[in-house]
Amino acid sequence: MAESTLTVVVPAYNEDEVIEECLERLLAEGSEIDEIIVVDNNSTDRTVALVEATAAANPVVKLIRETRQGLVWARNAGLDAATSSVIARIDADTVVAPGWARRLRTFFDTDDGRGFDVVSTLGEFRGLPGRRFQSALNKWNDPFGRNEKRAQRVSYCFGPSMAFRAETWRRIRPHVAMRRDVFEDVDIALCVQDSGGECALIRDVVVEVSPRRFYTGVGSYATYAAYLPRTFWIHGRRGTATWLTAALPLTVGFHAARLAVLRGTSDGGFALRNVFRSTGTERERP
Repeated sequence: MAESTLTVVVPAYNEDEVIEECLERLLAEGSEIDEIIVVDNNSTDRTVALVEATAAANPVVKLIRETRQGLVWARNAGLDAATSSVIARIDADTVVAPGWARRLRTFFDTDDGRGFDVVSTLGEFRGLPGRRFQSALNKWNDPFGRNEKRAQRVSYCFGPSMAFRAETWRRIRPHVAMRRDVFEDVDIALCVQDSGGECALIRDVVVEVSPRRFYTGVGSYATYAAYLPRTFWIHGRRGTATWLTAALPLTVGFHAARLAVLRGTSDGGFALRNVFRSTGTERERP
């Protein structure tokens, strides 16, 4: 059987602080990646200039524009433009691990991926206290290492690092939600499941992700967190949507406590106002 080809799609909106490192790591994967498509979604910073400079020296990098504002529009434009048999989708602040691309291609070229339509890898947040705790938590979720070298059946996708066959994208494309108030990676997973497909997780590759979302003010984060139950609701998963809605106060409360620690650490002390104010480190949502 012929080997898969791989396109990586990177939606980008005002990502000049992270896009160069993201592309450098992807380019370091060499011939394992056939095409890198960066989708600019009306950036007003230096994102476009940085991508154009990288593309001038590396023909594998392509820049396209999507003027309709929103991550789902940018994502779809990139996925629709991909020419490979396997399409990966990552965030602009994702830093892939060495061998990431090869592992994804191998997954879809072998029996490992025969029963699955979409695969995600593990992720860890860089620059946060407790990096070892994150690794331990990932290990705790598979304490006996049963899935260390094989795909684990899961019910979700991990947006910062996921891939699927082009035929899978064509199958679910008419059904993905075109709204900005949902978790788009969860929506993809539910669309895959609704079409009779399966989601997988592989544990032997771990990408690094920026923790920018963790610095979001409480009010903004509460709005963002409500997107999760809404995603299940529009897919008719009313039971899951109901208990996720009920859990929102706990989710937001945990975020407030985490935010107080993170901002207290960075600002030299705790202050209640730190929990509610906005900062330049917050993640901009397209």
